[in-house]
Amino acid sequence: LKQGGPSDAHRFHPFTAAHDTHHRDQHGMDFSVTCPAGATPGSFIPIQTPDGQTHSVQVPANVSPGQTFLVKVATATPVQAGYAPPAVVVLETEGSMPRRSTMSQMRDADTKEQIGYANACCVVVIGIITFIITIWLSGSIGVWYSSGKCYWTWVCCGGTFGCSRWCWREVCNNGVWVRTWPITQDMLPPPQGYSIADPVTNTTTRYDAPGDGIYDYWSLMVAAVLGPIAALVMICIACSPRKDPNTRRAHAACTFCAFVLHATTVVCLGLQFFEQHDTYTFYDAFGNPSYVDIKDTTIIAHMKSDGSNYRYFANSVITAFAFTVFMSLQECCWFAMLTKGDERLVQAPNTFPRRSSRGSTSGGGCSFCF
Repeated sequence: LKQGGPSDAHRFHPFTAAHDTHHRDQHGMDFSVTCPAGATPGSFIPIQTPDGQTHSVQVPANVSPGQTFLVKVATATPVQAGYAPPAVVVLETEGSMPRRSTMSQMRDADTKEQIGYANACCVVVIGIITFIITIWLSGSIGVWYSSGKCYWTWVCCGGTFGCSRWCWREVCNNGVWVRTWPITQDMLPPPQGYSIADPVTNTTTRYDAPGDGIYDYWSLMVAAVLGPIAALVMICIACSPRKDPNTRRAHAACTFCAFVLHATTVVCLGLQFFEQHDTYTFYDAFGNPSYVDIKDTTIIAHMKSDGSNYRYFANSVITAFAFTVFMSLQECCWFAMLTKGDERLVQAPNTFPRRSSRGSTSGGGCSFCF
């Protein structure tokens, strides 16, 4: 072991004593040293032998604070058999210690912990995206009709209390945004028409009210409600430390609930938008005619077809579906690790030790992911 003064050692506040456990030989004497608080495997701690000399010794691997380990140091003071000479861990003040890098003082994370940090950060990032994109599904679709460009729309043209009769009319304005909200759309089934003479509106056909009281795209409501809730739950779990078994069990239960919510979202979106229909009536709020029969295709494929005003909304549905599937797979892995697996594989990022400018170690929080 290399001898050195106080400036060769790291700062440790606790004191401990070491005693002679073996005989002195020509190479030195064995001492049993109690690892002080704050020391980590591989770090050096200064001890002082009875002859007044200070030695810097390295903490062996797999030794934690409070455990003892044997070191051999050279001492000029003879010690009688059976006597335990004191060896004190040197205490250094802030001013007596030269500034040096603190990276070696940080605890090195093993491979499983590093995988856990990556998994936690992945859940945080993907969760934020899933939260945003599923809420985005509640937005509207807008088309700009410039001056002189006309469009067809349904307008109320009859009814004593409320609107019970609808007419299909052409509207021309000096530039207007026409919008529709798919999440609350109720235009299916199509209205039933009948003929009637109406000299005021110059219309011979009127229609019953469209819809049946059920949202046409009910799966969007499911995704916009369950998706963000489950994403927030997983973000909180990924950013929270687990200090005891009860917290771990609570995280496992919340992870399972988030999985159920996201899995429900995946099933609902998949059944409505990605299932192929032999025949289906599609309502196009911007088309003429507004009701189109599609065959042997999916709703999402029809929305993405050339000339469709729904193609950007279709991309949002596909993105939300993909991220929700990914979150469901992550939640399965997290639930397995939290119940029966190695918890280090899903370690929260704020348990990674970080060194401040004053040398203290603290958790990094979810800012570690960014």
